[in-house]
Amino acid sequence: MVASIGSKAGTQTMAVTVRALATNQLTRANTGRILLRELRVAVLNGVTVATMIGVANTLVFANPLLGVVIAAAVVVNIITAGLAGVAVPVLFERMDQDPAVASSVFVTMITDSMGFFAFLGLAALSGLSRQTISQLESGSIGDLSLQRAQKLADVLGLALQVGRPQG
Repeated sequence: MVASIGSKAGTQTMAVTVRALATNQLTRANTGRILLRELRVAVLNGVTVATMIGVANTLVFANPLLGVVIAAAVVVNIITAGLAGVAVPVLFERMDQDPAVASSVFVTMITDSMGFFAFLGLAALSGLSRQTISQLESGSIGDLSLQRAQKLADVLGLALQVGRPQG
């Protein structure tokens, strides 16, 4: 979840940056200003999305520490995505390469790697148990958490369909 959100945020920022480069709206003279603007947007987006995800995870998994760790990892990853989404295309353009051709691979690699690093690193630093992390990685969150997820979905008016693996 953390890596996916960062990847999407980075790709969106990268698309805007590539367009700005193509239309000469992003130049050497205003790169710093644009980078700071994207950083502010990333912080705002990160805090907003992280709050929602952190609260939802706390309610579903009944583990406030997990909610805080995931929220913090989302903030770190969205900020990284905003910076990478601007920096990677600008670097390609300054190396006289087409930023539209290869930027997305690098932005996705950076955000996916940082997403996993941020979540697992913060989980380890916070003392989140190995069992909780293993359950999240394997998708075996238990029936109680599934019931909480269903109740949360009902409150939010969302349809939640959970299937059990066969075999």
